[in-house]
Amino acid sequence: MNSAVLTAQPVIEAVARLHAQVAAEPSRWIEGFHSIISGSHSPYESHRSGAKRDPAYVARTAGGEEEFVWKTAAVPQKWNGDSLHVIWTCGFGNNLGKEWFELTVNDSIIIPFSTVNDGYWSIGTAGGMRLSFTAVGTHHYGANLGYMVLTVPRPLLKHGSPLTLRIRGRQVKDEIWYRLYAYTDVISQITTKERKQFYTSVDFIHMGDARISIIAGTKQHGTVVRVMNGGSSIAQSVLNSDGAVSRTVLALARSEQPSGAAFSIVIAGKIVIDTIDWSEINGRRIRAFMEEELTCNAYVFPPGVFPEFRWKNALLVENLIGYVPLRVRFLNAQFQEVQSAVTPGRYGAVIEGTTTDGFRIRRFVTLYCAPAEFDDYSKDVPVSMEMLQQYGISKDRWFLYTAQKERFSFGSLKLFPAQDPDAAVFLAGLAEVDLEQYSFDTPRIRDRQWWITAKRTLDGDAEPLKQLPPIAVSRSSTGIASSSQEVIRPRYDSASLQRLRSISREWADKSGVPHVVVIWHKGNIIEYRAFGSNGSGTPITIRSVQWMASITKLLTGVLMMQFVDQGIVALDSPVSAYLPELKQHDRKEMTIRNLFDHTTGLQFAKDWASDWNNALENQIAQVLPYSRVESAFSYNRVGYAIAGKVIERLTGKPVPYLFQERIFGPLGMKSAYADNTYGGLYCEAIHLAALGHMLLYGGEYDGVRILSSEAVAAMQPQRLPVGDRQWGIGTSSYNEYGLSPSAYGHGAASGTVFRIDPANELIIISARSRTGAQHHEYEKAFIQQCMALINRK
Repeated sequence: MNSAVLTAQPVIEAVARLHAQVAAEPSRWIEGFHSIISGSHSPYESHRSGAKRDPAYVARTAGGEEEFVWKTAAVPQKWNGDSLHVIWTCGFGNNLGKEWFELTVNDSIIIPFSTVNDGYWSIGTAGGMRLSFTAVGTHHYGANLGYMVLTVPRPLLKHGSPLTLRIRGRQVKDEIWYRLYAYTDVISQITTKERKQFYTSVDFIHMGDARISIIAGTKQHGTVVRVMNGGSSIAQSVLNSDGAVSRTVLALARSEQPSGAAFSIVIAGKIVIDTIDWSEINGRRIRAFMEEELTCNAYVFPPGVFPEFRWKNALLVENLIGYVPLRVRFLNAQFQEVQSAVTPGRYGAVIEGTTTDGFRIRRFVTLYCAPAEFDDYSKDVPVSMEMLQQYGISKDRWFLYTAQKERFSFGSLKLFPAQDPDAAVFLAGLAEVDLEQYSFDTPRIRDRQWWITAKRTLDGDAEPLKQLPPIAVSRSSTGIASSSQEVIRPRYDSASLQRLRSISREWADKSGVPHVVVIWHKGNIIEYRAFGSNGSGTPITIRSVQWMASITKLLTGVLMMQFVDQGIVALDSPVSAYLPELKQHDRKEMTIRNLFDHTTGLQFAKDWASDWNNALENQIAQVLPYSRVESAFSYNRVGYAIAGKVIERLTGKPVPYLFQERIFGPLGMKSAYADNTYGGLYCEAIHLAALGHMLLYGGEYDGVRILSSEAVAAMQPQRLPVGDRQWGIGTSSYNEYGLSPSAYGHGAASGTVFRIDPANELIIISARSRTGAQHHEYEKAFIQQCMALINRK
């Protein structure tokens, strides 16, 4: 349809009914937001803001920012009625599940509600109030955006006075957010801009048969509605009134739906009320197809005949892309095509099929051949359960299991290698791990290396691999990464330093999350200390390795800039210059820069958009015609995964090997390990500081040059072509809490704080493996105190 968000039929009906109610009796409605009393300001996209972020206030169920409080518009002096509807614009991020919030009215009545993923819901209270939510759209992160309505009976209202409302998140492990948008014109927005004569939506049954819903006012009762395609009617029905709205649903079988870039028009009577863009709908199908997986009857199999492959959800796949016969080729460990498995060991399956529009689908699956039996009657037990204290099972029972492992094991414990693709990847990769060449090698990375070479062989790629010049390392061993002392501190204000330590200690105690603090200022470490204890109660040390999560993206930016430095890659060149299968002839192409600043137009990408997906380039090529580069900023790992494929295509090596060769080794980051481009970095806090030190001083660290100063400058955040954000090559702007306007870094799901402030010659790190309670409040206090410390030297 012509809307950016296709809502399901029950949602569009709820929207139509809400609009009709507001328009019918505007005197019974007041604005739900007038002014804020307290709470965290957190701008965000709403259903009416487009790509820009509008003012909003946030409450979360974890990590701090628990609540906000605000006032509604005043109850009109001349209002007279049994109840009044209070309406405001809101949204909640339910993509991580359903959690609970509480709405408190005038500090007395509490209404609990959850972030259930329904387009419409309504709950009543004992005091006669009613709270409802109507979704108007869905953010590309999965958040529901729309209107909340509080219906308040007359005894609880006072003429001329506003209501005081509070939203509070019940604190749990997962962070779910609720936002109140600071719009004071909701009623006029609905009545003058959003209300329609006809509302339309398309819903699908398993992405196949379509249901086209039409909602209109009661005066449209009896109107004939038709869907026309190329001058012919392909569906027809009549609107029927229920006293509040008129509605109908038109059914359209999958076989009757146009293919390709066709358009159908929806006509009510003689009026064209909407257009169905089948290209957009078929794009939704292609995007859904990206989630579909192949399966086979055995991933670890005995010598002889190869396994057979099929789609896990074959009927759904046919609805999405039509019937596509599959052809399978099998490769031995030397990348030669073979007809049967004669020799035990690694094999690779290349599964291909051509869609009706001529696109060649390719998937790659690792197999392992071994003369082993996997069934309930086999004496082999390939998978053992480890004794974990968390299971709550006594040691004597575990010893009994160990002694009777064959008899006690069943199902997946015996069948796992045959039934799970990870088992074949593990076995094939384990046989090839080379710890002499790479001390950090793993079966999964080794399997990735095999497929990089296999695809190059399959495609007959004769393009010479790119070799970056070696990094000269002649270290004095006096760099920050070699520091083993807790602090190397010149004269700083002792009271400010003690205050910083007090905040750091309290942060660890209140959140239950230990962390390691490193503060570097003008050539000196002024704080290097560990705070808190791990889950077993053991205090962590300054050498405790922490999860740096999405700071990995900055690491990937550094690696890519080494190729930019050598003229091998240009940031504003199309990605298709390096991955030719991504060439787009009829639209703007995404560039290397788009990969890093989250403007690829691939905001719909989910778990399939991974470094570990050996078919990622093929899947991106199939879905690209249904995306639009720079249509929105959407924080996502997909661009970094594609960037990794660019680097691997150029070098013939997996990115984790290059991280070690080109960054960790030269910088002396001995603890560092990262197996993906977007969230897999683990290291000590002091080794992250070495990375920050290199960036702070123009690409050089302890006499070792990693990047040119020009490359570091090119990484800095800049205004994006869409929205109001600044983003760079793995960097984002962090100029709050007293930091300078040039401060930057990257956020992390683990809560690790990493800030580089060139103007103040400062690096701030709080390294941790998860956020914990009140994270945002303590992060703010921590950074503010760091700034107070360096400014009171």
